[in-house]
Amino acid sequence: MCPRNLSSYYKNNNCLIGLSLAGKSILIFLLDKENSKILSVEKIFLGKRLRHFGIKETGDLFLNTENYFYITADKDGLYKVKFDNFR
Repeated sequence: MCPRNLSSYYKNNNCLIGLSLAGKSILIFLLDKENSKILSVEKIFLGKRLRHFGIKETGDLFLNTENYFYITADKDGLYKVKFDNFR
């Protein structure tokens, strides 16, 4: 699932977030409320081979108290990421 602020912004749809190794990007998928079709895909190019999200034991995206989440990138280690004032 997307971080809270993205989910709130896209509240009329379901929001999923993904990573791309080859595309070197964060991907945001917007799905209809029934999850039956993809409405749009937003690609945020970072230029790094992105591999994993930091997740909690429950499998949910780990967010710290300031809404940062964490991703790993090949050869670079860990990144702290936040969507803030993105629109």
